[in-house]
Amino acid sequence: MKSSKRYLRKPFYKKRFFWLGILFLVFAILIFYFLFISDYFRIKEIKISGNQKISSKEIRNLVLEKIEQKIFWQWSFKKNIFLISEKNFEKIILEKFFLITDIILIKKFPDKIEVVIKEREPVGIYCQFEDCFYIDKNGVLFEKAPQSSGSLLLMIESEIAKDVSFKEKALSQDKINFILLAKDNLRKIGVEVWKFSIVSPIDIKAKSSEGWDIYFDNSRDSKEQIFVLSQVLENRLTPEERKNLEYMDLRIKNRVYYR
Repeated sequence: MKSSKRYLRKPFYKKRFFWLGILFLVFAILIFYFLFISDYFRIKEIKISGNQKISSKEIRNLVLEKIEQKIFWQWSFKKNIFLISEKNFEKIILEKFFLITDIILIKKFPDKIEVVIKEREPVGIYCQFEDCFYIDKNGVLFEKAPQSSGSLLLMIESEIAKDVSFKEKALSQDKINFILLAKDNLRKIGVEVWKFSIVSPIDIKAKSSEGWDIYFDNSRDSKEQIFVLSQVLENRLTPEERKNLEYMDLRIKNRVYYR
């Protein structure tokens, strides 16, 4: 007579893999709690630097408003440093504050963030008739300015009828670059300029501190035009003639007309 053996299965809770799975799950929950729910990685300090015109309080309040928002349905992971998106925050702050041109958000683990601000800096005062604004290196008008010839900033005037207003790009990048470079290169040859005037789409007039004007063609390199000017000032004009100058016209290539 053949004997038969009966094999009994172990209950699942007696299997090693079951308890390993339970252990892994508990470990995962503890890690999740430590990283995202506990206070250890909850932001406790926000440092603001680089701002001058915009108050730190305004920026800090905006950051707090965003990091305290609830996410993941009803779960609240307020102020958790891991859930802060640097690029998202940078975008939000740039959209809110027009005076800011650049921002870097730095996480300092476990519970601090630093917001480094770069505000728009004026390179001159742009005037269109009675309206004057501070203008930045990108040709953007960002704040009302006084109409004053005594300002330490470069004056830029437009003689072309054109509506301009706050937050607008008044000058193309090529034109503002031309003006700033021309100012620096003129200084190198001993000519100080306090005002530039936009006469036409391609003609720019500079007013020297000595009282005479310089006419440029802004479709050509300013350095080349200023080199020609320097040769005339050094080799063809006496100090007395320079004192009585009315203008220098550099708009014709390799030529200077003066009076």
